[in-house]
Amino acid sequence: MKKLDNTINAFIGIFFIIAPWVFVDSDNSIILWISVIGGAIMLLSSLLSFKESAWNFVSALAGVWFIAFPFIYTMDSAEKWTNVVLGAIVVFFNLRND
Repeated sequence: MKKLDNTINAFIGIFFIIAPWVFVDSDNSIILWISVIGGAIMLLSSLLSFKESAWNFVSALAGVWFIAFPFIYTMDSAEKWTNVVLGAIVVFFNLRND
């Protein structure tokens, strides 16, 4: 089950990398780079978790960041709740025990 969790988390990381262009906030460079870098960290740590489960913690921290991130920077409602929900999914998948 952890392989499926890591795969889903990796796809969520990819989503966060491309999200600034999906949502029309690519003109806000702070939100753009935080989303891209956070998504890359999530993607990389999810992929590394296939070999070493210690990386799940890094991925979970990235999920926590994406939960908090929309409350630190101004985002519209759709962006905010997309970040919160996807971040919560990542935290859940990384912290549950199989």
